[in-house]
Amino acid sequence: MVSSMEIPVPSRDGMRGKLSKVHRIRSYRKGLSRFLVDFAIYWLLLLAACTLPLYKGAIVCTLLAGFWVGRLFVLAHDAAHNTLTPSRRLNFGLARLLFTPELVPLSSWIYAHNYLHHACLRIKGKDMVWQPWSYEDWLAASPASRRWYRFLRSPIGLGFYWIVEVWLRHHCRPVISNGVARKKAFAFDITCLIAGFVLLYGGLWFVSDRLAIWFQFPRPTLERVLFRAFLVPYLIWTYSIGCFDLVSHTHPRAAWFQDRSDWSFYRANVWSTTHVIIPFWTSSLVHHVFRHTAHHIDPRIPLYELEAAQREVEHAHGKDVIVARLSPGYVLGLLKTCRLYDYQHHCWLDYDGSPTSDPARQQWTEERTAKVDSE
Repeated sequence: MVSSMEIPVPSRDGMRGKLSKVHRIRSYRKGLSRFLVDFAIYWLLLLAACTLPLYKGAIVCTLLAGFWVGRLFVLAHDAAHNTLTPSRRLNFGLARLLFTPELVPLSSWIYAHNYLHHACLRIKGKDMVWQPWSYEDWLAASPASRRWYRFLRSPIGLGFYWIVEVWLRHHCRPVISNGVARKKAFAFDITCLIAGFVLLYGGLWFVSDRLAIWFQFPRPTLERVLFRAFLVPYLIWTYSIGCFDLVSHTHPRAAWFQDRSDWSFYRANVWSTTHVIIPFWTSSLVHHVFRHTAHHIDPRIPLYELEAAQREVEHAHGKDVIVARLSPGYVLGLLKTCRLYDYQHHCWLDYDGSPTSDPARQQWTEERTAKVDSE
């Protein structure tokens, strides 16, 4: 039997080389058309939510606006990867605008997402996306910390994960690189964020007020505008991003690593990143963001090429790619199974320390040995 450390796995460049180069072609037409359409629809939904009385559709428009914040976020995510269009300057300008409803400074996002999450995927202390505690961490934590940890991993707690564990920890302060705080970049992004927020929601208040007078509706107050156009859509989005990050980066087969000594690009990005299947007609509604394995293998692939790239990934790597079908039962199953993590044996644990999944190391050995023997 070949040990897991001796089993050959494809390199990062080898995996990327198997993907067609056409998937990395960025397009002004595809990128800008998606931005213009999504932003226009988002603006119209907010306008209707602020202008209309509740019984005339304001509630529906507010809920739809929450969904549309998610679409804008996916576009911003792509722009921050410099893949939405061929222009880096345009991409970063669009990212700053599209990150306004989520209150995300671009510089902190690039550091936390591009450098920590992607470059250090599933490494404890680096990757901040649903990083699990070990049983030793659990025993050493205070009762209050344990209760908070369990609450986040509950159906209600999913909505608080982004705000507390990601936004407050990583997006509310300057990036510290090589011991130096990048204060100028952060100050510039905060200035852009404040200006964008004032223009977006201040302009919305002004236009909705004019329309309310025209149609003889009750005139909107600033509180109504901020509640219907910002707060409710924002909370809908934070719950959605908490769920998305969970299902895309947590699975009984997915491994976490104490450090880089046992880490490999293949284990983190192929074996431990989930392609979540949703009804085919809804994939385009979320800009194919659930085709997540292809994105992690090569973040240079624009969102409008992800569907085709994911097919190539699954054809090349077969059963090594985790594929799961999204449902409420599936999410509840993850919350029940993936609570704590044994970083030595690579398996998931319950809060009492008992294993809830098979050791990932054993899976690596069996799967890769079978491939080596068959070749």
